[in-house]
Amino acid sequence: MTTAPAPAAADTPSPYVEVTPRYLAGPGEARYVIGPLSAVGWRNVSAPHSPVIRLITPDGRVRLTVDPDPDQWFWRIHAQAVAGSGEASWEVTFSARVPAEILAGFTNALILPEPAIQARPLAPLAAGGWTVDDLGSHWALSPDHAVSLTHATVDDSTRPWFAQTSVPRGNGFDEVWAARFGEHTPHYLITAFTTALADTAPLVRHRSRTPPMARSALVTRPSDVTADSIREQLASRERAARTIRRTRLPRSPAVPDPKPGRRR
Repeated sequence: MTTAPAPAAADTPSPYVEVTPRYLAGPGEARYVIGPLSAVGWRNVSAPHSPVIRLITPDGRVRLTVDPDPDQWFWRIHAQAVAGSGEASWEVTFSARVPAEILAGFTNALILPEPAIQARPLAPLAAGGWTVDDLGSHWALSPDHAVSLTHATVDDSTRPWFAQTSVPRGNGFDEVWAARFGEHTPHYLITAFTTALADTAPLVRHRSRTPPMARSALVTRPSDVTADSIREQLASRERAARTIRRTRLPRSPAVPDPKPGRRR
């Protein structure tokens, strides 16, 4: 007696989808950010058994902290000024749902040579069709009104930049993620972030890991990406980073002398 072969199993659809707009796609893989930094020599100085991840540059000037405490900023990047350099310390923070690929626009710029010609932070957004005021109060709004970027200057003193991404709910809004670029953050780093923010290419996410509050605003389509190909992409980013090792860190703007009688 012979047994008929079992019917071939139907192809299982990939659990991954391409998501637009990218700024609502959800966090993705932390390794997308951390891997290249480790590859160029940032040291892991995390405390044993701590959920908080801490990386530091070889010279100790720049620190990256990843803190899962819900009452803290999830990502924090702090650059310490060198005494006598005329440069200023700065700090940048991101909340948990910022897409890793957008955050990586900023962190990639930390390990690449500083561009000789630097665009203004709002220029990539203007080129991408965002509504932009780059002359007065300095702000930008995405075409779907989901993302705003604002920057205020008061009495000739530079103030932080703020980014906020939100979706409507009832008569209000749910925040998806936010970012703050502190005073003295080098503008070319902010421009690297806005370049990644303005990119219209979709991001790949597991269909179950997009932000629940944003799903009604997302456009998704099936992807043939696999877990193995994602791992290879992450490994490829780390291999590429090893070819651009550098020791010079980004300069922050010099701190201006306060005007007479001005309160800081």
